[in-house]
Amino acid sequence: MTGWLRLGGRLALAGQLALLAPGASAAEAPRDTTAHRPPLELRVPEPEGPPVTGLVIAGAGLLGGVALAAVLKDKADDAYDRYLLTADPDAARAHLDDAERYDRLSVSGWVVAQVSFVAFLYLLTRERERPLVPVEGEPVVRTTDDGVQVGWRVGP
Repeated sequence: MTGWLRLGGRLALAGQLALLAPGASAAEAPRDTTAHRPPLELRVPEPEGPPVTGLVIAGAGLLGGVALAAVLKDKADDAYDRYLLTADPDAARAHLDDAERYDRLSVSGWVVAQVSFVAFLYLLTRERERPLVPVEGEPVVRTTDDGVQVGWRVGP
């Protein structure tokens, strides 16, 4: 007979283990005639270090946000250059609208990059057992009349 035991957060397989050929029955399995054997232990490793998945997602968001912002800003610059070179007022207005639209969209890429940077920094400094940066505090994001400010509040 085989059973599972939970001992102090570990799983242990107690009893005997027999490998059967396909189509064979348990009655045909060889019997264990040896003395008592210690149970087979299966250990689940404890996670170490920062949550890697979060770091990867935050890093990808940072790179993706910067790439998105750069591409959209380049499109906005191209549309503004076309606006400056166009003599037709209707076409010029359309190019200026495109430039303003791409500029607004590029800001969304920068916002994603800034939020991802704060998340990356937070996950990097918030390891459970051994912090990479021994600092007390928390990341702070606030908006003022000057724009979005990202910082670090140091304190208890």
